[in-house]
Amino acid sequence: MDDSKTVLARPFPLSTTEDRVKALFDALGRVKRVKLRRDESNQAFRGSVYVEFESHDTAAAAVANPPLRPNSKTEVLEVGTIVPSGPDVDCVKCVIMGQ
Repeated sequence: MDDSKTVLARPFPLSTTEDRVKALFDALGRVKRVKLRRDESNQAFRGSVYVEFESHDTAAAAVANPPLRPNSKTEVLEVGTIVPSGPDVDCVKCVIMGQ
């Protein structure tokens, strides 16, 4: 996934599918790929997803104006950008959540 075009979004119900996430974010712009985050030991869905968009601008728009949580009329998803690691970053990939 291209980190500059990818966001992390949460929380999602455990019944979430990649198709449902894609449909939710396609309203903001063209989605290239969706990856459900899973526990390494048992492959259970962790309630968060990576969404890769066709453009950086669409990813930035998703952070600035996140969609509503599934089954909610008022609560928005937490959406953040992916920041690659570097010499001044103490993690492999960090997420900066939108405000």
